[in-house]
Amino acid sequence: MTGTAESDDTKSAVRVDVDDSGGVRVLWMRTADVCVGVVPGLGGRVLSLATRAGEHLFRNPDLLDDAVHPIVAVAGLGKTSKSDLGSWINWGGDKTWPAPQGWSGPNEWPGPPDPVLDGGPFSATWSVDDTDASVETCSPDDPRTGLRICRRVEVTPGISGYRLTSTFTNTGDREVRWAIWQVVQLPGNLPAPDHSTDRSRGVWVGTGPMRNRTAQQLIAGSGRLRVDQISSGMAWVSRQERVGKVGFPNAVGWVAHAGAGRLTALRFVPDPAATYPDRGSRVEVWLEHPLSDPLTHLGDLRPRHRVAECEVLGPLQTIPPRSSTHLVTDVIGCACEGPVRDVSAAAAVLESIVVARHGSGLYVTGTIGAFRTGPVTLGFSDRAGRQVGEVSLGMALAGIPFQISSATTASAAATSVVVRLGGSTVAGAPASRLGEQEGHA
Repeated sequence: MTGTAESDDTKSAVRVDVDDSGGVRVLWMRTADVCVGVVPGLGGRVLSLATRAGEHLFRNPDLLDDAVHPIVAVAGLGKTSKSDLGSWINWGGDKTWPAPQGWSGPNEWPGPPDPVLDGGPFSATWSVDDTDASVETCSPDDPRTGLRICRRVEVTPGISGYRLTSTFTNTGDREVRWAIWQVVQLPGNLPAPDHSTDRSRGVWVGTGPMRNRTAQQLIAGSGRLRVDQISSGMAWVSRQERVGKVGFPNAVGWVAHAGAGRLTALRFVPDPAATYPDRGSRVEVWLEHPLSDPLTHLGDLRPRHRVAECEVLGPLQTIPPRSSTHLVTDVIGCACEGPVRDVSAAAAVLESIVVARHGSGLYVTGTIGAFRTGPVTLGFSDRAGRQVGEVSLGMALAGIPFQISSATTASAAATSVVVRLGGSTVAGAPASRLGEQEGHA
């Protein structure tokens, strides 16, 4: 064990509290902006992400209480020799698995269930300093895959979320080939009464061009998931009463889920030149809802809850013995709903930035969901890209929406506007939006 939990000083900017009262240890990572609960004994999962919006993650109410304590006997759970999905004990939360998943040979992971990488206890170490706190959990060495999985969770004051670094280490004596697969379970939404007009909830995926290939239907449990390409750079999976999975080979680095007053986003850096599993998918979305009968074609899987999974995959990597590969994902949240136009490291764009001229000045409107605390500014540039002015709009608070409504004087040379939060670019309005529009005050 490394590090000391700072549980006595409640005024600490960042700390780790240890809870051993519930049968399995929970490590609570706390700042003023976020509380993250890591449970090493349940597969190293993150089982709580609480921001100013409340709890973001799904956790199984049949197995866990609000303090993330098991309400069933843990001994023996998850340690099954069966490989059918119907016998899986799903705690919920955020976990890391190997991909591709499958049952046809040693190059596929036949889980969950899995008694080591999913259902087994992970070791844990943690550290705290003035700038952040981290918890690292590691699985036992798994002879089936040749892997040890380690998960490093970090929280930093001023950010409403956590950074997860997943590491696969080849502990065997032969080369193995796997992709890192991060799975985040979130509370699912009831179906929308009017699919065509209600875009406040669902899952959005940032996409890019790839020979007109946007979505891949991967699993049809009770039906194929409906996917709308609502712009050239974004796809939307609406809330729907279906069990299934869709993959996105052209995901550009973010996926976001909006539920009842909560937005949860995952950000990562894809490798356009790499090979990905599951028909090239970099992001996958799985939806499920309660069923009265098991799905026999999916190993007797019988969903009992309404869940939305946002999944990020790393590229397939050949890992030599005693070598490692990594995937970094930011899991961040805000007290807001969709629709989502874009997601950056600092904020989600909820209402597009609109710029209009009024007299000699500009009127700028829009809404962002802030993931970090910091000053919001408008930067003005001319056609050559030179900055010709800047206006401060105030401070954004991590986890809270920030509305932009600013009438300001600006240089007549200004042809574009950029919104920044804490120095990071969030959104911009191109020159084409700076038309001669009057009537805004």
